Amino acid sequence: MLHSIRHRTRTWLVAATLATFALQAHALIRSDNAPDLVFVLWDPVAQVSYTRDLGLNANDFWAYAQQDKGYSYDYKLDPTDAALVAFRAASTTLANQRWAVFAFDSGPTLNPGDAKAYTTLTQGPDDGSTNPNWLDMTKSLTGDILFAAQEMPNRLYFGLNFAGVDPTQYVRTSGDNATSFDKVGSAGYFAGNTGFSAKGGGGKGSFLAGSYNVANEVNKSSWFYYLTNAAGSSTVVVDEFDNLSSNGYWGLAYGSDNRYRLTFTQAAATSGANSASTDIGVVRASSIDYIAQTGPARLLELDATVVTSVPEPGTWALFGTGLLTLLTRKRRR
Repeated sequence: MLHSIRHRTRTWLVAATLATFALQAHALIRSDNAPDLVFVLWDPVAQVSYTRDLGLNANDFWAYAQQDKGYSYDYKLDPTDAALVAFRAASTTLANQRWAVFAFDSGPTLNPGDAKAYTTLTQGPDDGSTNPNWLDMTKSLTGDILFAAQEMPNRLYFGLNFAGVDPTQYVRTSGDNATSFDKVGSAGYFAGNTGFSAKGGGGKGSFLAGSYNVANEVNKSSWFYYLTNAAGSSTVVVDEFDNLSSNGYWGLAYGSDNRYRLTFTQAAATSGANSASTDIGVVRASSIDYIAQTGPARLLELDATVVTSVPEPGTWALFGTGLLTLLTRKRRR
């Protein structure tokens, strides 16, 4: 109740504050019952971030991105985008860059299922062990995650949606898929007092509410998760995007054309002939899917072929010990 009252009060104060802004930077990133999926590219060394409103309703995405017939989303970032140009000028080392996709439905209350978070998750080790970031996520306290979701309109989204006080700290573009470049100190900077912080809170980082890490390196992928609360539970309820036989994942690749490519892939559900009980099924499952809480997702090819519907297993590279380990585990089972 206290969080709910605090949320309403702060929302009212923010609304009053926004009325004083003469210039709205661009279309609002939504965090209501039609929350926008947001993509961020962050360099913690250069301390700059690039953000894009993907223009996808996360609540709708939850439904159509889990179809048994499969689903894919494929977008190449515009190299002429002023915000991306500014980011690339400031962040020149690809290995330092991290990316994430997220959305927040702030909800009117903290009742079960009302407020929601959708996030990527940092990959785990490639030895088949349980991803420690997944453990952090599933152990997250309901109050911390949902309060972060309710506060997002007043934190990161506030900084992104409206012009700041120092135009030397950011670049904004307009339109339905607006983008933003922000330096540390800007209200739109991804890792600065925005709902994302260092683990445990108190510093700059990519841990949601200080609980779990949402960011990955470029050319790596991430499973995608939905978080909310259940009645009587102190920890969040976590559900991954999946269908009958595979889990959905986001990926960010950087190709030889010097362009970033953001994709979401939900492979079609396999038929009985391709199930894990057959040799073909073992290979197929090993190529497109891991158990979502163990091991990494997959490495992405630098020059992946164009996605038409749902990519075949060979579209994404699965290298070295990750594949061998998983095959061994499945055969033992």
